[in-house]
Amino acid sequence: MVIKTSRRTLLASGVAGLGALALPGFSTAQTAVAKPVFGSNGAAATSQPLATAAALHILQNGGSAVDAAIAAAAMLGLTEPLMSGPGGDLFAQVYDPHEGRLFALDSAGATGTRFSLQDMQSAAGTSDMPKHGSHSVSIPGAIAGWFALHERFGKLGMDQILAPAIAAAKAGFPVGVQTSTDWQSAKWLNRSAPGVVGDFSEFDSVFQPDGKTPRPGEQFQNAAYAASLEIIRDAGTDAVYGDGPIARAILSALGEEHAIGAQDLAGHEAVWRTPLSTQYRGAEIFQLPPPGQGVSTLQILALLDAFDIGSMEFSSPERLHLLMEATKIAYRDRAAMIGDGASVEVLAPERLAKQCEEIDLERASGDVDVPLQDGDTSYLSVADHSGMMVSLITSVSGPFGSGIVAAGTGFCLQNRAAGFNLIPGHANAFAPGKRPFHTIIPGFAMRDGAPWLAFGVMGGAMQPQGQAQILSAILDHGDDIQAAGHRPRLRLYGGPQPETRTVSDPVWRIEHGFPDDTLEALRAKGHRIELGLPNPYVRYGGYQCVERRNGAYAAATEPRNDGVALAY
Repeated sequence: MVIKTSRRTLLASGVAGLGALALPGFSTAQTAVAKPVFGSNGAAATSQPLATAAALHILQNGGSAVDAAIAAAAMLGLTEPLMSGPGGDLFAQVYDPHEGRLFALDSAGATGTRFSLQDMQSAAGTSDMPKHGSHSVSIPGAIAGWFALHERFGKLGMDQILAPAIAAAKAGFPVGVQTSTDWQSAKWLNRSAPGVVGDFSEFDSVFQPDGKTPRPGEQFQNAAYAASLEIIRDAGTDAVYGDGPIARAILSALGEEHAIGAQDLAGHEAVWRTPLSTQYRGAEIFQLPPPGQGVSTLQILALLDAFDIGSMEFSSPERLHLLMEATKIAYRDRAAMIGDGASVEVLAPERLAKQCEEIDLERASGDVDVPLQDGDTSYLSVADHSGMMVSLITSVSGPFGSGIVAAGTGFCLQNRAAGFNLIPGHANAFAPGKRPFHTIIPGFAMRDGAPWLAFGVMGGAMQPQGQAQILSAILDHGDDIQAAGHRPRLRLYGGPQPETRTVSDPVWRIEHGFPDDTLEALRAKGHRIELGLPNPYVRYGGYQCVERRNGAYAAATEPRNDGVALAY
């Protein structure tokens, strides 16, 4: 098949606008072709040019990969405010070469303790959780995640780490093409839906002044965001979880009639966890345990491992059918079984073996429980000269999260609590102090016990299936890490969801690039196939990757974002 390249240009004006972020030795030609970039000392891949530039700046000034990842995450909160920021959550996997092991950090916030399930059912006014407004807010975990990572693996001070994002927020930056398109999703904030309450005036003032959103290349400044980062730099976690001005502003914005109180913010802590893993084609793939959906990636791969899809053509109906059936099985379990504290019996070998036996090679399975969510997330990969590699993902959940911006903060609070359902007894039912089902999953892979890939695919329910498709392209079909990102993808869409009672017919949305005869053969097997996606705000993911290769690094991004990969 022909892999189409896409022009991905480092915005020289944007980098130069930060002054100290100039990167000697780099040219825009390095990211203008569908090939990985290589370097001996370090690498970074993010969905925004200024975030990648910030990461490289920190690396070149003696920072660790974790320092660089935090700098990039802070920049993404500015340049992709609809996707991430201090008001969201964070997960990360970090390979530490000094200890020779992989660490996993979970900094997902819970809901507050002041509401019971019955209280939330009354506040919602419907059978489902509110999707926007103050009742959709859960405790933001990102800043606790920054400082937990920094305490363990940081080298530079937070003043140096946050300086690039603070400077860019004050000076302004030109908004990217894809980001401008996604910014239009602000109009999706349904302020009149049942259960949606809150003051959206601060959101309008910051993110769509005069009722407009930035067009491609237009300058956007966010002085309030710069001020928040300065407070976080100086006060640390107390700024958000103690008696700092940001904590007070958040509580004021949510109001007294809300599940979250001061004691709930004060009780949040990032937690180090033991990652889960499975073997696939000689590699060991790692994910965080629930409430995230990383276990679904592992389940898809474990099911596919029973079949020799590497001997099949990438675009053959036989290969795609097996990929689709494995995905449906994993997503059926995901909808019914994954939540805070959920077991991982979906990875039990005897259960997987039985599910493999149930796959009909000629016919698509019938009833499918799969999610519909469209997520807004920022993912990044960073590595440094010591061999440390970071896979980090951060998100405000839906586009611009809850739409609630606490006065003077310049960032949205997430609507991750919308990930709960209101079904008594369900694994993902709302409960005080509980964390909702979570979509964001940073991936990591090792070979022969050595670090290999820090990778991720942003985008709600696309993430597990996107990660499985990327890994299959690399491990089954020999793609390099950049070529894998250019392969066309497919996305399972519709069906019952973990967070709602609403059901829509499941359908496979297929990206252009697969042969027509393959699509017809899949339809003949019983798959519902549609080309393209239903609107411009639903995506086939956003992939970034850094690879450890022969003692050096390769880095890759993909053309579906405004992203850039750089190495030195």
